[in-house]
Amino acid sequence: MKAGAGQIRLSATDLSNHLACHHLTSLDLNVAVGERAAPDWNSPDAWVLQQRGMEHEEAYLRHLESAGLAVANLRELENDERALAETCAAMEKGVAVIAQATLANGRWFGRSDVLRRVERPSRFGDWSYEVYDCKLARETKATTILQLSLYSELLAVIQGVPPEWMYVVPPVEGFRPEPYRILDFAAYYRYVKARLEKATERMGGNPPTYPEPNPHCSACRWWLECDTQWRKDDHLSLVAGISKLQRKQLQTWETVTVEQLAKFPLPLQQRPEHGSKDGYVRVREQARVQVAGRNHARPIHELLEVIDARGLSRLPEPSPGDVFFDLEGDPFVGLGGREYLFGVVTADEGGKTTY
Repeated sequence: MKAGAGQIRLSATDLSNHLACHHLTSLDLNVAVGERAAPDWNSPDAWVLQQRGMEHEEAYLRHLESAGLAVANLRELENDERALAETCAAMEKGVAVIAQATLANGRWFGRSDVLRRVERPSRFGDWSYEVYDCKLARETKATTILQLSLYSELLAVIQGVPPEWMYVVPPVEGFRPEPYRILDFAAYYRYVKARLEKATERMGGNPPTYPEPNPHCSACRWWLECDTQWRKDDHLSLVAGISKLQRKQLQTWETVTVEQLAKFPLPLQQRPEHGSKDGYVRVREQARVQVAGRNHARPIHELLEVIDARGLSRLPEPSPGDVFFDLEGDPFVGLGGREYLFGVVTADEGGKTTY
């Protein structure tokens, strides 16, 4: 997101960020217009994923070159205007593959991982291009579809004909792309795009936003600032294990802070609209323990009551031949991560363990 020429220039990243968090859009807009500085902090995981993503893209380009396709790689072009001109020149020549293609129209700007030539007429001649995006995720996310839709729309302006398909290239053997028909997602894309344009229109008097916790927070550069806001407000999301639905329900009960929840009367006098009463009792007790820890300036814990034939009490006594099984995962193994890692430990009669 950048300010210039009397308007805010938007990118595919801004579109994805807006889908994740409206408050993120508001913060980035403040940076773009010079009302605040961008934070220095960045998630280490985000940096690792960025590097892995670049490795995946390079591996895909090498795969295309090994198949005999000519590749024009424009990654090193930092000047946006020159990069756009070079992209258009490569398209006019009919280059088979264009990497890091720059696309722009009006206030929208983007850099597509890969454009690939297809034998479909355009203003360039008997060929045109379609968009490919290299992603590490094994399952395609809505943000990826939005990015591809934007690139495809910008591409249509340049080549004079809309592409029919867009593709995601996951880190699988053979780099087999996953096709998505652009028109299937066009209405949703237009809706999110228009919503972002309205949110960045300074003259519209947009209402203030609040940092509502969401899955993107762990990778967001604004996390420290939002976390400071939550602690200042004693936000209910600070209660361990509380859900968004539970927070919403508690707000209707005029309970909006951790301290208020810690004093919530028990037993519950009302039935919640979502979930069981036991779930609300559990988060209420969790809040009580957390507030007690804050007041005593030390961690406090309480042991749950041991009940026969319930929970861990149902486990048999240890004996030789027991097998301990563990499931883990690692998103940073190889190009695509490892979703499942199985571990087994056994013990013999002498107590010696074998992994």
